[in-house]
Amino acid sequence: MEVSYEGQTIGMSLNFLYEKTIHIHLSGTMREFDYLSPAFILRYALAVWGKENGVELIHEGGGRTNAADDSLYLFKKQFGKNTSFNFCVARQIWNKSVYQQLCEAMGTPIDSDYFPAYRSALSLEFN
Repeated sequence: MEVSYEGQTIGMSLNFLYEKTIHIHLSGTMREFDYLSPAFILRYALAVWGKENGVELIHEGGGRTNAADDSLYLFKKQFGKNTSFNFCVARQIWNKSVYQQLCEAMGTPIDSDYFPAYRSALSLEFN
């Protein structure tokens, strides 16, 4: 899914479809366009597409952590207030040398509690 405004992409999501279930895998928006609510537009467009194509469930996934008060989880929970599913957050590093390079480039310690560590500085900037 893609949300555009005045010819510029301001939000996108990568979703997986399996039988009658959509899983929202990755999504992101440009902060300077938050006033247009691109995250909500993405979900609305996905719901419309799903309904037109026989989808029965859209699975949002969990948050950045397993905590019940995780801000990403709470955002996603708005779309399924009456449902709850188990989820887990994986922390797998497939290419340690590239991961280390990314951490060094961002100036973050590789053993940060935030995962992936190289995004911890960005998280502080946007929160």
